Amino acid sequence: MPHTLHDHKIRLYVSVLALYLALFVAALDYSIVSTALPTIASHFRSASAYTWVGSAYLLAQAASAPTWAKLSDIWGRKIVVLIALVFFFFGSMMCALASSMGSLIAGRVLQGASGGGVVVLVNVVVSDLFSLRERGLILGLSGIVWTIALGSGPFVGGLLTEKLSWRWIWWINLPFCGTAFTLLTTCLDTPNPHTPLVAGLKAVDWVGSATIVGFAVMLPMGLTYGSEGTEWSSSRVVALIASGMATLVLFLLYEAKLAKHPIMPLRIFATRSNLAALVVCFCHGFTYISAAWFLPLYCQSVELASPLRAGILLLPSALSQAALYLASDVTIWKTGSYLWVIWIGMVFMTLGMGMFIDFGSHFSTAKVITYQLVVGLGIGFVFEAPLVALQAGVSQRDVASATAAFGFLPNLATSVSIVVGGVVFQAAMERQKHELLALLDSVDAARLSSEAAASVMLLRELQGPALEVVQQAFAQALRETWLLYTVSSTIGLGASIFIDAKELSTVQTEVVVGLQLQHISRSVNDE
Repeated sequence: MPHTLHDHKIRLYVSVLALYLALFVAALDYSIVSTALPTIASHFRSASAYTWVGSAYLLAQAASAPTWAKLSDIWGRKIVVLIALVFFFFGSMMCALASSMGSLIAGRVLQGASGGGVVVLVNVVVSDLFSLRERGLILGLSGIVWTIALGSGPFVGGLLTEKLSWRWIWWINLPFCGTAFTLLTTCLDTPNPHTPLVAGLKAVDWVGSATIVGFAVMLPMGLTYGSEGTEWSSSRVVALIASGMATLVLFLLYEAKLAKHPIMPLRIFATRSNLAALVVCFCHGFTYISAAWFLPLYCQSVELASPLRAGILLLPSALSQAALYLASDVTIWKTGSYLWVIWIGMVFMTLGMGMFIDFGSHFSTAKVITYQLVVGLGIGFVFEAPLVALQAGVSQRDVASATAAFGFLPNLATSVSIVVGGVVFQAAMERQKHELLALLDSVDAARLSSEAAASVMLLRELQGPALEVVQQAFAQALRETWLLYTVSSTIGLGASIFIDAKELSTVQTEVVVGLQLQHISRSVNDE
């Protein structure tokens, strides 16, 4: 008997390690392209690369996460997370072998759609395997994996781009995926409901899935087209934004009134505390991606840093996030208290983003490192604590759906954040066009005012007063972007006040999956 218990623990921890490996590659692909984007845009001669190579991944993640969680409710966690890993593997291969911008974006979509499953199912499986009190620590460790991957992504991307090729950004995913798949196949032990295929397909909320995908894709796409120079009043932009909002309304109405097995039960949002936790989650996601996405742009435009050096300059953020992530979750594990962790984190994240506004056209390595340490402290504190607060406010039958909602919101937030941040940045650059025209030829001035993010390489061809004016323009435009993220963090700080403190159980609740869970959830909805 002791031997059996020992084997069970070994399999359990090997499974957790495999989940961390899967999470690492999915998180790495959030930011690994940021320092390589100027090179990729130049290779394909595509100004839209700076937006779409990142947005395609994030949009697909946001749109797919709730569906993956519901599929795991029906067919069990193990088979669904393995399927997600297989698709992520082939999506990475498509990106590495891409011969055109279209094929690269298609690979990023497949990566994002499967990565959404990997990210949400890691949290769901951990929540199934550990008690509410214990999972704070385990989720905290997964958060360290996340922050290390996210923070080191720009460095790894810059290193691979400079020393090998930008294609290696995706080749390196394959051994991680293969190892995680093998370990999960042999060690992960979760309930298998043996749900028949037809019966399971009937239980999927297809209308809910389609409408949430429509919202998560069309709204950010409309914003993206508007940010790329298409008139905001154009039929394409208006149609996409209006259709996105319309599908959101349809989703809410269908989930509330018609769905037999809703993909995202609206009872999750019924309490003030749960809603506040989700608002904090959205604002946190909207804000934290800015450091990984726009700081490399600042370093490469103002300091003229290489992709590798830009990645190195972002390492302080990754280190501080990982350290504080661990500290916050050990605290939750030991004390059972999460509320003050959220408050402290949001205060420091807001303070740090406010400090970013001080970045100017004269590059200061000391400022870049110090300000990152402050904002990283706040980001690290808030990654998982709101999820613990949300899970404490729902029953076991809604844990997967609540976790999916928690995963959906930051994915949506990060994709919208990159687009909205890009809109603010580009608008600020366009307002400075006459200053650029005074010292540059009309072609270069037009590129820098309409395609600034994709034209960073042009700065290496400038010198003297022309270079100084362009660097000032980039710094000023990014200053307005930092102001946007300071406001979003402030909103999250305000929402955190409405989260309730609840006792965290130390007893693991029995997990129910398959059609039995769907019938339980339906009976609750009917009541």
